[in-house]
Amino acid sequence: MSFLEKLQQYSKNKQNNINMTDLNAMVAKVNNELSCGSNCQQDKKTSRLKRRYDYEKIKHQRAPYDLDQSRKKYFTYAFGEQYYDNYMEKRAKREITALTNKLAQDHQYNIKVLNDNIQDYQNIIDNTKYIHELNEKYEKENKDMRKEIIDMQNEKNINDRKVVYETNEVDKLKIYNYQLVWFYWTIVLVFLITFFFKNMFMEKKNLIVVAIILLFPFIIHWMVYIFNNTFNFMYNLLPKNMYIDDPEAERDI
Repeated sequence: MSFLEKLQQYSKNKQNNINMTDLNAMVAKVNNELSCGSNCQQDKKTSRLKRRYDYEKIKHQRAPYDLDQSRKKYFTYAFGEQYYDNYMEKRAKREITALTNKLAQDHQYNIKVLNDNIQDYQNIIDNTKYIHELNEKYEKENKDMRKEIIDMQNEKNINDRKVVYETNEVDKLKIYNYQLVWFYWTIVLVFLITFFFKNMFMEKKNLIVVAIILLFPFIIHWMVYIFNNTFNFMYNLLPKNMYIDDPEAERDI
């Protein structure tokens, strides 16, 4: 009901429910609204809400203390001070037990974390030792491999030098062989000239000698091959001393 409606009702009926206090409050409110615009009303409502918020915040902060004081007054008055003391003792024990359990759980968790960290640290130490041993192993293998490579290179160089030397010797032997062949055929030519000028071909035995001289360069290689194989065969048939004639033992020495 608006202010005008209440005022009209008050004027018509003197037995209404509006007293002078309410009437004065409504008049003051109307005057306040007429003297303060919408922005002013908004600012006032904001200030009022801010005061209410600060009050509720303080009330919330004091709520535990106020609750304890109200509880103490009620228990002490209704049941006696001993009852209140027993209640507070039980409550303190429950809180201490809960706090102790929480501390114990936190302690166990911290111990577990500490043990895990210790185990991780031990694993790191073990891995470090393993890596160190593995590194030493690889370094030794690399050192041995480098030595083997150097030995192989040296052996290759020696073999290369041997090949060069052997090639040179083979070339020299070929030259010597070529010279000996020419020397042999020169002697044979001189012999044949002498043989024909002195009519030595008239005797058959001389012809056999001439045939042998002419065929000798062609059969000498086969003769050497057959002789070498025959000698090796006969040598292998002879009894041997296993310590003297063992090729592997000589190689080891």
